[in-house]
Amino acid sequence: MGSILLDQLDEEWAWLAHSRRATLALTRWAQCDAELREFANLNELVTFVNRRDRLAEGDAILYRLVCRAHVDELAARTVLACMMPGIKRLTCNFRWAHESSDEASAAVLAVMWERIRTYPCVRRPAKIAANIQLDTRQRVGRRVDRECKQRAAGVLGASGCPVKGAVA
Repeated sequence: MGSILLDQLDEEWAWLAHSRRATLALTRWAQCDAELREFANLNELVTFVNRRDRLAEGDAILYRLVCRAHVDELAARTVLACMMPGIKRLTCNFRWAHESSDEASAAVLAVMWERIRTYPCVRRPAKIAANIQLDTRQRVGRRVDRECKQRAAGVLGASGCPVKGAVA
């Protein structure tokens, strides 16, 4: 895929997950949420959430984090790290509609970050990753569709014929 932006986020996460800030945050979160006490660092937490053999437990942890994400940027960044496999898939899916992989990944990341920070925890308390992924796919898809229609409207006149001087 070749997205420099996603590579940079992965590099940042490798450092951030083991930072003092992350350790203190995980300790603080674990005081309120016993499920988080089993993790030595945020990388362990992300790995656990992404396990396919412990979906319900991972979902419960992701729920705790996404509810914190409304007011806690590091919790939101941790949810984003949990969602990286999905971000990479969506970036590939929408690459066709963008000039570059970085542009596609930026579009996906912007929408997903907003969704993570505003996730409706009370209304949607289960299947967190699937819901965030679906919401992101739908919102990016609608944006791409709208942009394609706008481009087409600029190139084609009301009759459906090309407009003189329009560039496709």
